[in-house]
Amino acid sequence: MQYLNPVLLAVALSLIALYYANKLYRKASAKVKVSTARLFLRRDASIHALLLMVAALIVFVAARVVSFLIILGVFSEDVIYTVRAPLDFLVAFTLTAGIVRLYSIIRVEGHAKTPPEPS
Repeated sequence: MQYLNPVLLAVALSLIALYYANKLYRKASAKVKVSTARLFLRRDASIHALLLMVAALIVFVAARVVSFLIILGVFSEDVIYTVRAPLDFLVAFTLTAGIVRLYSIIRVEGHAKTPPEPS
């Protein structure tokens, strides 16, 4: 069980987030107008994804505050494993969920073209 800790899980989730962030960037920059239109057409899902990313940012800042308090000597170094590592895992999870959600919004399935109707 020592191999499956929050730090290792956060690293794995961060790699998944990096992969989907790269895919998101490539899809969005290849077809800017289509991506933008899909974000506005699926407004509720876009807002949900952005809220997930903002929540990840808030928890990330909270984890950095804990780090600074450890450096200043307010907390002991044991807090790194009991508080900061789970916060980092939570950040990785919510950020990954937000990025995957955004990617799923702008992703356009490759539909086969329907043949024109005979006239």
